[in-house]
Amino acid sequence: MSSRNKKFWLFLFCVFMSSLLIDSCGDIMGEINNLFDPRSPDYLPPQTVIVTGPAEGITLDTADVTFIWRHANSAYWPDTTDTGNVYDYAGRIFYSYRVDNAWSDWISGEMVRGSDMPNHTYEENTGKHIIQLRGLEDGPHRFEVRSKYPSDMEESFWPIRNYSINAIEGTAMIVSPGYVYPDSGSTFVIEIKIIDVTDLLGAHLVLNYDAAILSVVGYNIKTEENDLLTLSNGDSLEFVENDAEAGRFDASVVIIGGTVTGISGSGILARIRFQHIGRTGLSDLEIAPESSLRNVYNEELLEIRRGGHVVVW
Repeated sequence: MSSRNKKFWLFLFCVFMSSLLIDSCGDIMGEINNLFDPRSPDYLPPQTVIVTGPAEGITLDTADVTFIWRHANSAYWPDTTDTGNVYDYAGRIFYSYRVDNAWSDWISGEMVRGSDMPNHTYEENTGKHIIQLRGLEDGPHRFEVRSKYPSDMEESFWPIRNYSINAIEGTAMIVSPGYVYPDSGSTFVIEIKIIDVTDLLGAHLVLNYDAAILSVVGYNIKTEENDLLTLSNGDSLEFVENDAEAGRFDASVVIIGGTVTGISGSGILARIRFQHIGRTGLSDLEIAPESSLRNVYNEELLEIRRGGHVVVW
């Protein structure tokens, strides 16, 4: 065989082997990313289904709600028959949810397993995400959840549930909103509301917070026309102390004046501005047992205390 023929056959052999290598790599990539690639014949667009949660338009007599969701198509659920493929699709899908106001960051099942979010869990064997919302405020609420693939294909029409809470029966002191989703390092404001009080003459608020995560940077009492204390025809005397090391905000307010009558109704007692300064995750705002509401006869009025939650991604 001539030298020229040898080179020709060697060239054909290299081309043949290169094509095999390219096809093999393509098959491998297809196995890994197939269902997330729109070019795949098995591809389905992102679609979320709420498996468990309040029905549309329902009114609940509890302040605690649970939502469970996952991909609507079983092809994207974990394949429990193959232990090496359990997280290939379900655990890699990103979800973002909204409780009344701001959207959460995108987070996958794999990320949930390594996060500091005790109210958000992920079931590896089913591909289900579970979020528990505790202490929601009375009134209308809205929950939404949407999905996105690692290939950045995002869901266009996601499920929404509108529902209401009617759980408070009695005089209450609550944190509003029940859930806040600030950005890392940002500031945000929560309100302390009094619900269904009669003949209020004095209020004592003790709010506990995690000083390693949050810092009080300001507060306001009786600053707007619709605030609770403006309903009185008397003046108010305020005593406020914030222990930044212990994470304890302590405020006492007393109505004073010559012809003072007690306040009846509902409204805002105080606004407190926080700044996020620490780790991300879930942090609680607790209205401590020492908190109190007193009437004109110095009788205790407070029956229900309901704190809040700060979620920083």
